[in-house]
Amino acid sequence: MSKTGFCVRVIHHLVDLLAFFRRLGEEMRNMSMEKNRQREQELVVEIESLQAEIKAMQRTSEDGANISQQLGKEVRKKRKKKKAKKNCFSFVKPTSND
Repeated sequence: MSKTGFCVRVIHHLVDLLAFFRRLGEEMRNMSMEKNRQREQELVVEIESLQAEIKAMQRTSEDGANISQQLGKEVRKKRKKKKAKKNCFSFVKPTSND
């Protein structure tokens, strides 16, 4: 085999290796992109879940505030009634049965 023939074969093999590494690089890049897409989708789902949890907590907090407000109103009404009742009886003078 001549030196030229050997060099040509080596060059062909190098070209084949180069093409192989390019394809390998593209596949690795595609796999990386796919993993990034999957992770992005996972993050979107996680964010949506957190947003739903935050909304539920806000509703719970608002419900708690409404209940507290209503209880406060009821307490004020009862105190007002109790005070009015007390004032009503303060006008009545006790009579002595002596």
